[in-house]
Amino acid sequence: MNDTHDPRTIGRVAAALLLAQMIAAPVVNFRLLAPAISAEPGFLVNAAAHAAAVNAAVLLSFAGALCSVGFALAVSGVLARHARAIAMGYLVLAGVGLVLTCAEGSALRAMVAVSQAYQQAAAGDAAALYEPSRAALRGLRNTLHYLHLLESGVALLLLYTALGRFRLIPRWLGALGALTSACVIAGAVVPLLGRPTLMQLFMPMGISQLLLICWLLWRGFATPMERREVLA
Repeated sequence: MNDTHDPRTIGRVAAALLLAQMIAAPVVNFRLLAPAISAEPGFLVNAAAHAAAVNAAVLLSFAGALCSVGFALAVSGVLARHARAIAMGYLVLAGVGLVLTCAEGSALRAMVAVSQAYQQAAAGDAAALYEPSRAALRGLRNTLHYLHLLESGVALLLLYTALGRFRLIPRWLGALGALTSACVIAGAVVPLLGRPTLMQLFMPMGISQLLLICWLLWRGFATPMERREVLA
């Protein structure tokens, strides 16, 4: 078998791409964006002073999204041997994620531009003048962010269910991934309904992803012979 088509090799490449995406995400959200967007008194005051960090976050987010698309391409090649429709569906969801990443990046750049204009405005009029823009941009960015998390949860649910069903990974890992993916979906829906974000719903997904990375780096995806041995 050509080594580039070996499920074990494909699995290890996919694991490297997933690891890169996992490293990028917390750097973007907690290191680069938090001082500009999340810290008090809010982005209208903070973003202008952290414009370089926001721009870096947008670029790193895009790089992470490309890693996710690369991961989807690698995995879909394996899944297509078992269920072409599932493979195509997963690829489409990865494409949607890339579009949402670009849209969220555009919203972040707009937040920086409004913050810069706010800093240059006369102090007495600035708050009243820019309050509508602040509310609209914050709502837009948050909506795009949680829609992206919702898309990610649905994609991961499809991924883990399919990988476990076709025994490309151990079934216990597929079941754990499906369960934690459902938590991500719930965690994304809650703020979209106007309720406070529950970070506890997102954290278990990290465990599943790390276990998947470790498994794929160690074993890759199961070969046809290995799956037959399991079924025997």
